[in-house]
Amino acid sequence: MDSISFKDKLNALEPAELKPVDITRSLDIIQQPSTDATMDEAEKIWPILEQTLDPSVGYGLAACQIGIHKKVAFIKYNGKEYRLLNTRIVDKNNEGFMYGEGCLSIPGKTVKTERYRNIVIEDDVLGRVAFDESTDGLLCTIIQHEVD
Repeated sequence: MDSISFKDKLNALEPAELKPVDITRSLDIIQQPSTDATMDEAEKIWPILEQTLDPSVGYGLAACQIGIHKKVAFIKYNGKEYRLLNTRIVDKNNEGFMYGEGCLSIPGKTVKTERYRNIVIEDDVLGRVAFDESTDGLLCTIIQHEVD
């Protein structure tokens, strides 16, 4: 087993070494718990997520999908980019709905997942922000998916 820690590996990366990775690995990769990340870690992870995300097939990517078990995500939706760090959903309305959503880690499959039309998040970059399906469209669902 490799004795070099994740943090040491991440700190050793140079920007030129950041490359997209294959996100269609086995499900056990995304089922492992993720831990909070520092801003320094996130700043190294976001470029990897951005390069890995193919906007023609998906809107967002979480670090756990590429084998980095940190609470970091990147979303590109409706012409805007969102960098999430240690995001927590702190409030949601009682009106849940079932949404047939896909995941880049499981190509070609959709799963009915309970989502909420309104959420409030706390994030180390964005702060406390409310998202509403009626004003933000699909972004509310995308954030819930990446945080999950």
